[in-house]
Parts: sequence; C-alpha cells; structure tokens
Amino acid sequence: MEPKDILGVLTPSLLFIFAATFIFIWKSNKEQFHSRCLAMAFSLNAIGFSAVWLLNDYAPRAALLGCGVFAMGSMVFFARGILLRLSISVPYRLFIGLQIINIICSVIALYVYDSVFAILTLTGIISGLQTAIIAYKLQKKAEKNPINMTTVWVMALVAVLIPARMMSGYLTATNPLTIETYQSSVEWISLHLLVIVLSTMGALTFILYTLNQAMAAVQMQADTDELTGLARRGRFEQNAKRIFAQEKRTPLPVSLIVMDIDNFKSVNDKHGHLAGDAVLAQVGDMLKTSSRETDIIGRIGGEEFAILLWNADIKGARLVAETLRTSMENCDFGDLLDGENCTASFGVAQLEQGESYKQLFDLADRALYRAKNTGRNRVNAATFILEEAA
Repeated sequence: MEPKDILGVLTPSLLFIFAATFIFIWKSNKEQFHSRCLAMAFSLNAIGFSAVWLLNDYAPRAALLGCGVFAMGSMVFFARGILLRLSISVPYRLFIGLQIINIICSVIALYVYDSVFAILTLTGIISGLQTAIIAYKLQKKAEKNPINMTTVWVMALVAVLIPARMMSGYLTATNPLTIETYQSSVEWISLHLLVIVLSTMGALTFILYTLNQAMAAVQMQADTDELTGLARRGRFEQNAKRIFAQEKRTPLPVSLIVMDIDNFKSVNDKHGHLAGDAVLAQVGDMLKTSSRETDIIGRIGGEEFAILLWNADIKGARLVAETLRTSMENCDFGDLLDGENCTASFGVAQLEQGESYKQLFDLADRALYRAKNTGRNRVNAATFILEEAA
C-alpha cells in the first residue's frame, strides 16, 4: 500500500475511534454534554479525510472542498464542547462567518485557479485562527488548573502548527501541487501526521478531563450529606482548614457558627423520623439560601450544623446567627409538625491568631452548649469564655 492509502485509512479510523470514545462517555453520563460535541467534531474530521481518500479518483475537487468544509464545521463543535463546559460563550457568528469566507475562497481557488495549495493554506489559516480564539477565551476566562491549561497549550499548538505547515509547504514547494498529485505529496502526508498527533493529544486531554470530573463528582457525592445537600463533617473540616491557610496569607477575620436544633429528639418521637428528616432538609435549604457564597456550611452531626464565615468578626457572625435564629423560629414547616414551630440554639466564636480549627470549634461548641443550658432558642458568643480565662 502507498503512504496515501495507509494514511487514508489510519487518520479517519483514529478519529472515528476518538468519536466513539466520546459517544460512550456521553451515553454513560448524559450530563457530559461536551463529550457529545467532541464526538461530533472528531466525526466530521473523520468524514472529511475519508471523503478525500475514497472520492479522489471520482471527484477530486469536490472531495478536497468537502474535507475543508467538514474541517471547518468540526471547529464549531470543538469550540462548543471545550468552552461551554466552562460556561464560556462561543463566538458562533465569527466562526460561521470565517467558514463562509473559507468556502467561497476555496471554490474560487479550486474551480477558477486550480490551486490546491491555496485551499490548503486558506483552510489551515482559518482553522488556526479559530483554534487561537478558543485558546484565548480559555486563557482569559477559565480557572487556572492543570486540565484547562493543558487544553490551552494544545489549542495554541494547533493554532500555530497547522497554518505554519501549510504556509511553509506553499513557500518551499518547487513543483506546483495539482489536484491529481496532492494525495501523494509531502504536504498532504505531513498534514495527516500532524492531524494524528494533535488529535491524539487533544482527545487524551479531554478524556483525562472527563475522568477527572467523574472522579471529582464521585468524591463530591461521598462528601455531601444526601438529606440536606450540605458538606459532611469531613469535607467541612477540610474546607475550613483551607480557609485557615488562606487567613495566614491574607489576615482577615474568620468566625464559626455552630447550630443545634432544639429538642430534635422529641420531633422524631412525636412526629416520626420522616418528619424529622424533612425538617433537616428544610433547615439545610434555609442555611444555603441565607448564606454568602464565601461561607462554608456543613452538617456536622445528627441535628448539628456549622457555618464558617470568611471576613466576618464575632460581632458580624453574631448578627448572622441571630438572623438565622429568627428565620428558624419563624420557619413554616407546614403539616410536618402539626403547626408547631422549631427553634435552634447557636454558638459563635472568632478565630484568634495561632488558633487551630479544633480550638475554634471547641470555643463555638462551648458557647452553643451555654446557649442550650440557659434556655435554648438563643445565640451565645464565646467572648464569655475568653473573659473567664482572663
């Protein structure tokens, strides 16, 4: 077999394999919508390269033009799959406009000037430009993590290498590239090899991202309380320690609120465990809607919750706890408690320099128990403990 025949089979086969992989990922988890887009992108590229190899002897100009059109179309799906997974807008109008320009110019190049180099160079430049736009948007708006940065570098490589290879072939060619000879040319073979390498790099990057995302989702599910949707105690403490480390670099006040539902055992005994679970779920919703995005909330025990407040001193934390106490007291539990209300007690403490999470939690917990022992349905700050120690 000639190199053109080997590559004519190898390149689309590899692209179809990547497409099938992403379809399998999407079928396994329909939330991985970007996998469907990437599958479509790889499929379109595979169809384009297959068309050139299969139809070149019958309709060479149409086959080459079709390859360019499919390559352009795949860029929209690449952009959609890569950018929308990160909630970054896709410049559809710009991409489609560039594709229309490419198609018009390619038709003129092939059917008027019979210039294969022109269509290859033009398609390479526009593909590189579109890929550069994707890389720029990722670099500007995506979170700076290893997966996203690897994607940026892969996109940047594609943006540089494909148009550079096409233009270098055009500038260094000693013989004109005709429609009959381009499949056996160095330029066409090198383009195949470049597509194979870059597609493999891109596909492996996206597959790694998908696996990493799936593992993170499993870990998140394991660390999330199913009843309330809040962090379990272990994840809450991990997040709290991360905030503590940040506090050392940026010394802003950090406070902790510990909350306990009053007489919760009697709720279960009188109204049943299903009613008790519904109360816990409603309390979890209340805490989520009443807190800031920077606050960390967790269910740390049966009916005990904790809120870590970044950039809040003990006075501010006490006001937050009082607001939550009032909301809890006035919360409408419908028929769950036969018209009865449900209250909670709160302990509040502020992180002092050099304190550990355990020390802060101990202060807030002691304040909570003082609140419960002095009548319940109240907020107690840990300042009394510091005053006693002094």
